[in-house]
Amino acid sequence: LPPPPSSNHRRTRKLQPLKMSAAVKSQLSDDEEEEEADGEEDEDGDDEQEMAPMKTSTFFLEDVDQLCREAELGDAVNFRDASGRDIKFSLSESGHVSMFVNGKQKIAKVKQVHSVARVLHVKSQRALSWLSKVVVPEGKEVEVVRVLELFGRRSRNTPLTVTVISARGLRNADGFFGKSDPYCTCEIVGKPESRLTTRAINDNLDPVWNHVGEILGYLPGDSLVFKVWDKDWGKKDDFLGKVSLPLGEGGLPCFDDELQLSEAGDGIQAFIEVKVTAGTRLQRLQQKVREHLDQACKLGTAKQLQAAIDAAKAARLDSASYEKAVRLFTAKSEEERKQDEARELLKEALELCREDALKAAIAAAKAAKLPASEYKQAVDLLEEEARHFHKKQRARDMLAELHEGSAPEAIVKAIEFAKEMALPASECSKADLWLRRHRAREELQASYLEARQVDRTSLDAMKAARDRLQRALTQARSLQISEEELSKGDVLRKSIH
Repeated sequence: LPPPPSSNHRRTRKLQPLKMSAAVKSQLSDDEEEEEADGEEDEDGDDEQEMAPMKTSTFFLEDVDQLCREAELGDAVNFRDASGRDIKFSLSESGHVSMFVNGKQKIAKVKQVHSVARVLHVKSQRALSWLSKVVVPEGKEVEVVRVLELFGRRSRNTPLTVTVISARGLRNADGFFGKSDPYCTCEIVGKPESRLTTRAINDNLDPVWNHVGEILGYLPGDSLVFKVWDKDWGKKDDFLGKVSLPLGEGGLPCFDDELQLSEAGDGIQAFIEVKVTAGTRLQRLQQKVREHLDQACKLGTAKQLQAAIDAAKAARLDSASYEKAVRLFTAKSEEERKQDEARELLKEALELCREDALKAAIAAAKAAKLPASEYKQAVDLLEEEARHFHKKQRARDMLAELHEGSAPEAIVKAIEFAKEMALPASECSKADLWLRRHRAREELQASYLEARQVDRTSLDAMKAARDRLQRALTQARSLQISEEELSKGDVLRKSIH
């Protein structure tokens, strides 16, 4: 950060609070901000440029390839800043980071780098104040992350990225002379050399710092302590409160929330909002991918397992990390293939509506462990077919009990029931023939009676009786009624003729 303002300072714009969620969203406005003291200008004489709202992205597992490419650093970070200068940060074999501007070395050994929005502040190991300030162009915020990660690679320990966002409800330590000028320090407990300090904000009990810094020397099990102070020039700073944040033993610590300050004063409830992440961007990604792998192994489908395996490969995890997921994916893929085949069989069986096809489809669905709801329709249809089958069998039995001498009412009843059960016409053909013969015989008897009783003096009546008898005989012969039964009719027809 720029050095704290002196008593002779001027007011410019102020940073608005950062809204911390899954991704960091920075928002700036044109209100007031405490600037650097007069005479503490950047070494290059660059004035601070007006910064537009910082645009960041929320990265999901689908973006893992792009994220890995961004997080994978060589030994240098090159980009062009907002002023058009060629900036280069280079990591030497000895573990020192150097800064180059337009091809010329500006800082041989960088001591500290931190960022406020899109502005990188760089300090040399030989200087007491901040030597250089680099404004990253809008839309290139990833360069800030890359520089911080390159700087973090100086240490073998996992780098800890700390964002001190804001505080609220602080005690007024200046009494009637104004309000507190708060700033915050953060360090690993027991490691004072890891301390980072925000800038002081004048006359503000709800300061917004948006300070992003990196702490080296973190080990699992360490705790951070945040202390808030009131800056007093010419005398000892007043203490405004503190809070400790244990980071845990396992995995990479991650924290993004508000904490209540202790020792904030009598009756004072003060809070500080901070965000802490450990590891490089790639390390944090790998931790998320491992969590995604565990979740996919517990509840995931083959598609989700495949996505998790692809993410693990893209994040360059060792094969042992996703070996279980590969085994589960193979088993799930085979299981889902069988389920798809069972669904196709069910679809075809429902279209055919045949008992054998329905039984085979239901057996395949149960073997593939499909939920019962997916083959319930087939089961219901099969049960309906079973009930229908019994009725069909009953209709066949009724037809089988008939003979040519059966009563016409019984024959009609059996034929109608067979048609209701949709039996094929071939099964009803014999009963239908018997019924037609029975009706043909009835017609013969009626024509015989009419021929005997016809008025022999009426030529027209005799012709009508003869024609009716002729039609009855023709129909009877078409139904293959014996000639013995028809001989009587032939004699009567000739007599009338």
